[in-house]
Amino acid sequence: MTRTDSPDTAAPLAKITGATVTFAGAQPTYAVSEVDLEIHGGEVLAVVGESGSGKSTMARAIVGLQHLTAGSIEFNTANAPQASRLAQMVFQDPRSSLNPRLTVRQILAEALVDGQRRRTRAQRQQHTEQLLDDVGLSKNLLDSRPANLSGGQCQRVSIARALMSEPQLLVCDEVVSALDVSIQAQILDLLRGLKERKRIAMLFITHDLGVVRQLADRVAVMYLGEIVELGTTEEIFSGPTHPYTQALLSSAVDMAGHDTPGAVRDRLELGTTLASPSNPPAGCRLHPRCWKAEDVCTVDAPALTARAGSTRSACHFAEPIDVLGRGGA
Repeated sequence: MTRTDSPDTAAPLAKITGATVTFAGAQPTYAVSEVDLEIHGGEVLAVVGESGSGKSTMARAIVGLQHLTAGSIEFNTANAPQASRLAQMVFQDPRSSLNPRLTVRQILAEALVDGQRRRTRAQRQQHTEQLLDDVGLSKNLLDSRPANLSGGQCQRVSIARALMSEPQLLVCDEVVSALDVSIQAQILDLLRGLKERKRIAMLFITHDLGVVRQLADRVAVMYLGEIVELGTTEEIFSGPTHPYTQALLSSAVDMAGHDTPGAVRDRLELGTTLASPSNPPAGCRLHPRCWKAEDVCTVDAPALTARAGSTRSACHFAEPIDVLGRGGA
């Protein structure tokens, strides 16, 4: 089991224990495998990894859009009497996630929870207009439909919809990957501002490590359904200890104003033998691709163990490497 407790001693906002998602079929797909994870109030926890690593499946499970095969997801409800306020999701494709037949006003009204529906019409209108202002949109767009909005505007509406019920956790699944680069920067600035003003926690699913470094407080690295490394953003970028994390960082271009030195990149390259989540390897799931793999890796799955600082890493031969150079600066 992959244990990923936060170093924070405060009670977590969300506690994921043994989370497993298996899709049945002639050959079952093990999308998420016994993941333990904690999300704390006000933090941005980024989850990174290649396509097919289980990031989005885990995100959907957290907001209740995907049933767990095993395990549990528990929220601290001390300050959230209504369950629907706990977690809301913002999806990758903003336009397709909005009902094209509804106006912005109707889209946001659908997201109201029971207690909010009992407010007066004027109170609901004020709440709606304030949310639009929070996400950088004019109230003049309330009667517009998604087809009349730009991609960036649609994503802002999606974020406003997610915030409508005043959740404690915002789950963002590749929310900028479908947008132009200039719009991506605006949406990231918006999310950063929301975090600072509203103290809302975020689970940020992405494959873009540059985005992670700008926004996240902590990083969880997933490979074939498992968490293989967890640490603060500073720790992960300055001295990753797991070979998979090291390879991800070394393949990223211009991560810190410069590329990874060629000599470092060459020795951190993963093999091309991609394992399938329908048939994961025994032992460490990375071993068919890993330059460090030895016999023990083929039979013994490493536990997620404390390493340098607060970093936890699931590798028999974990050691920190300054992948980016200059101390990760």
